Amino acid sequence: MTRLLITTGHRSVGSEECSGYIYVFDTKTSRFLREVRGIEPPFREKDNNPRGGARGMRGISFRGGELAIGNYSCIFCFDRHWVLQRVISNPVCAGVHDILLEGDGIWITSTANDLLLKLDFDGNIVSHISLRGQRALIRTLKIDPGDMPSTVLDGKIDFRDRSNFNTETYDHLHVNSFAWVSQGDLIISLGWIVGKRLGLLLILKAWLIHNNLWDQFIEINRKIRRAFGLQKQMLTELVARPARGKSALLRVSPRGEWSILLALEEVYVPSHGILILKDGTAIYLYTTRGEVVHLDSITGKIFSRTQVTEDFLRGAVELEHDILALGAGTELILFDLRERRVVKRFYASSREQEAIFSIQILPDDFDLPPANLAERVGKIVGFEGRQTVRKDADRRLMGYN
Repeated sequence: MTRLLITTGHRSVGSEECSGYIYVFDTKTSRFLREVRGIEPPFREKDNNPRGGARGMRGISFRGGELAIGNYSCIFCFDRHWVLQRVISNPVCAGVHDILLEGDGIWITSTANDLLLKLDFDGNIVSHISLRGQRALIRTLKIDPGDMPSTVLDGKIDFRDRSNFNTETYDHLHVNSFAWVSQGDLIISLGWIVGKRLGLLLILKAWLIHNNLWDQFIEINRKIRRAFGLQKQMLTELVARPARGKSALLRVSPRGEWSILLALEEVYVPSHGILILKDGTAIYLYTTRGEVVHLDSITGKIFSRTQVTEDFLRGAVELEHDILALGAGTELILFDLRERRVVKRFYASSREQEAIFSIQILPDDFDLPPANLAERVGKIVGFEGRQTVRKDADRRLMGYN
């Protein structure tokens, strides 16, 4: 039996509603064994973004008998029986995507400010890579994200509270995934590289959303498209997309030598998830086109590109016999990489605007998550500095239902 642990985000829900779920899927019986409400991050009630934002459950990582699972700004560590061991957070770390649990801490992608961070178990930054610092390399992609404000790493801005910063200023590369390969090289995903023109358009979009005008703007686009018989573009209702970004995979050697492994054009939503397969090759998800890109993790040579969905492609794990499990909206896709075809599709939920975020194999010696996980953990109501919540920590930091 192979059980998959799946996280999701539920966009467009109010601060009092559940914004993400944890699922367990049994590949042998093709059944979802569990659906569990996720754990909300601190300061979510201050997030004025009506879509996405601080919502949802995020990355998953296992090491030995411990599980780390993230939301927007916190990492929750559990034992095999889903007993909370610690909660890790830091003011600099937010917009969590992929994570990797190690013996002395955890690596985290912080998309809110284009950082790859390693935190120790007390929430301190022990290592970091600032991707905006690789300007010369990124400029070769013919998009300049500009300088990162100097105040990012000093902790003066608490990025966990989205009212403290402007996303359009700090998130220009959307550093959302990473992986080490056998030679010790590190591959990092720049999911969505935003140049100055697109950055200005995103600021305009944010203004329309904030003033409750975005839905009207989208409805006008729908009417124009219907009136002229125009086909709906993938993942958008806009009649025309006025600007685009790019995605890229960067490779850095143990000696600090940087190079571009892969560049993707015509990117309108972030690409996701660098996955190193058992044979050493890699998978990258071209979300804008719903494509699975299979490539050489050393040279970047593309072996194949296969469209599998018109929904939001995110989350991937390798099973056996060349089968991948992929997330596309609320759909779980089993994809045969060798034959380049979709084998089966399953739906985790019928909720609109819910989408799979991350997928990992749940080890056989792990229990199913308890149905009342969110109530057992409690709501994390706030942090002070780099203070870490532990299972026996000061209960002033945790409010139990």
